[in-house]
Amino acid sequence: MSETSTVITPFFPSFFTKHGKLLSHHAFHMQSLYPFKEHAQFDEVIDILIRKQCHHVIINTDFSPSLQITWLTSFLKQLTHDNTPTCLRDTKIIYINLETLSINEADFKSIEDDFSNLLNELTETRKYLLFALASPAWLTKKKETIQQTFLRTQFERIATHPTCRLLLLTANSKKKHYLPYHFYVLKLAQPDENDLLLALRHERESLEQHHHVLIPDEILQLAYVLSKRYLSAQHLLDKTLLLLDSSAARLSQQPHVDNQADSKPILTTAMLMNTLSTWVRIPATHLQINQAKFTDITHHIHQSILGQEAAASLVSQALQQAYAQLFPKPGPFCSFLFAGPEHTGKKTMALNLAEQLFKQPHAFYLAETFSLNLNSLIGLKLRRHTDNVCFTLQEVISTTPYALILFENIERFPGLQAELHEILTTGYLHDTKGHRYDFHQSILIFSTCIGSHRLTELTRSLSNENETDDMDLMQLIMHEAAHSTFDSTPYYTPKDLIAEIMPEINAHLPTFLYQQIPIIPFLPLSRSALENLVRLKLKSLGKMLDNRFNIELSYAPEVVRYLANEITFAQEKETNVDADKSLEPLYITIEQAIFSQAENKHRPQQLFLQLNETGQLLKYDWLNVSTIRHHAS
Repeated sequence: MSETSTVITPFFPSFFTKHGKLLSHHAFHMQSLYPFKEHAQFDEVIDILIRKQCHHVIINTDFSPSLQITWLTSFLKQLTHDNTPTCLRDTKIIYINLETLSINEADFKSIEDDFSNLLNELTETRKYLLFALASPAWLTKKKETIQQTFLRTQFERIATHPTCRLLLLTANSKKKHYLPYHFYVLKLAQPDENDLLLALRHERESLEQHHHVLIPDEILQLAYVLSKRYLSAQHLLDKTLLLLDSSAARLSQQPHVDNQADSKPILTTAMLMNTLSTWVRIPATHLQINQAKFTDITHHIHQSILGQEAAASLVSQALQQAYAQLFPKPGPFCSFLFAGPEHTGKKTMALNLAEQLFKQPHAFYLAETFSLNLNSLIGLKLRRHTDNVCFTLQEVISTTPYALILFENIERFPGLQAELHEILTTGYLHDTKGHRYDFHQSILIFSTCIGSHRLTELTRSLSNENETDDMDLMQLIMHEAAHSTFDSTPYYTPKDLIAEIMPEINAHLPTFLYQQIPIIPFLPLSRSALENLVRLKLKSLGKMLDNRFNIELSYAPEVVRYLANEITFAQEKETNVDADKSLEPLYITIEQAIFSQAENKHRPQQLFLQLNETGQLLKYDWLNVSTIRHHAS
């Protein structure tokens, strides 16, 4: 920490000079603006410390050590004011992080003497001495070591001295402690963005001096925003400082063209982005959230999710609002409830979002329903899409705060609704031990098949009434065509579709789920969408055959209509049938064709698909000459 601590003077025995930091209000010099200035709880702490009884404090906070020191230093600055009680004015704080403290039994005697000598020195003074002890594991007897027992005994001696006060900094104030006196428990308020940015400005000088670079204010702000979005939300100040530290270090190692000897290189956005990109494995072009191109995102989603133009537009609009951050909300970065029949693109939409936002799907996780026999949602198993490796929700949100998590068939997640409600309404989740997990940067998607029957009915009614039109069904639903052309055409807006399925959703899902997040309706695929899906499948097959066997795949136009009919027929018979299963006749035909020429060294290179004479079956031909066809590749 830059200038937040000084070397402890000879007044303090060797234990405190070796393991402690003497904090000084001079760290903020004469600055008019500094972190935690006039913090709302400073006066409360002062009142506690000057009491006759119950004058030690357990400060319940999850601040990192660096932020703890910053808060304590600001508190010392507060004690310089004229209205400060005399016993606390210009007092000192010795900060000791007990989590990193290591002592040997051989040193017990000398440490005990150090505590005795300090107490003797304090006997003649009226000034209070404050001890800020971070992570005091020795509060509890559970698994207490000999070293912890010894330390507890020594600090008990300190605590009973009339001019000594203890401030215990712990993330868990609910643990029962075994000290022979009372502590007042104070829950420390979370720092606001202004405090964190001021703390960053305070730390900038030490980074600039160490790396011999300059860090502009706008880079501090950008580093803070990026760290909040992409790095662990816990200890945000420390994460931001690490990002700035690494970026400045990279910059300092680069050759500079400036001929002036005293000039210093300036940290740039590009250097900051490139450093962060190596950490999170997201291209730098996709990191700066205020430059997200939602028109491109919408276009790519429309291309990838066939027949769901309305859903794609609604998702893109919600994402744009989330990134704009014009209306702060307490819950996750963005959330959706995808409602509609199976095999209509809900999972594909979620995966596509991860690819568009992060350029690769490593941030996409699927919640596993088989792990629901647990006491807390934080232990829920999530399967990573890229390699099918499972992690707990705790592990994912701690390492990838921006993760996109899909809860398929949310109606199958009973018993965890209270914790889901906490996440959606506060952005946090507390486990049974009181630990807090931050979901403010995550994207949560819940899917359900509730309402599918009604959406299918609406689709069929529109299809029947417009069977002579070539217009795509989703265009009818969005009513994107000119009114003059389709004035007599019935249509449903997304709002209408939501209203149609709301009674079923209301009957089967908790109210908070659909009131807190937007409902995105997914419809059964229209004829046009199914035919486009078939064309994509044929194109994919064509690429595979070309790569593996050097075979060119082509087909007659009627093949597309035939395969689209096969999908429609299969889904009418059984609702939970995906397109690949319905396209088995296609795969079987191609397999037969390849096996038929397996021993032929002079096999033709063009495979042509068409229908038989009755138009009821697929057949194939091998061609040696190029013919004008619809090529699948």
